[in-house]
Amino acid sequence: MAKYSFEFKQKIVQDYLSGKGGYRYLAEQNNIPDRKIIRNWIYAYRLLGDDGLFRSRKQHQYPFEFKLNVIESY
Repeated sequence: MAKYSFEFKQKIVQDYLSGKGGYRYLAEQNNIPDRKIIRNWIYAYRLLGDDGLFRSRKQHQYPFEFKLNVIESY
């Protein structure tokens, strides 16, 4: 899967919101393989604003007690 920059995602989202095209049109014009990618960006943008367009690079570290609780619940 290709990685897209924040600026590129922002441009695509703004194009969509300003009515320059739909998911399919913008995907074809910008060589994005699946229009669902753009749909996800729009959703994330509407939900979180610009922060929704950044890649999440967090690796969650769960405490031992939480892991033990999950195992016991299972």
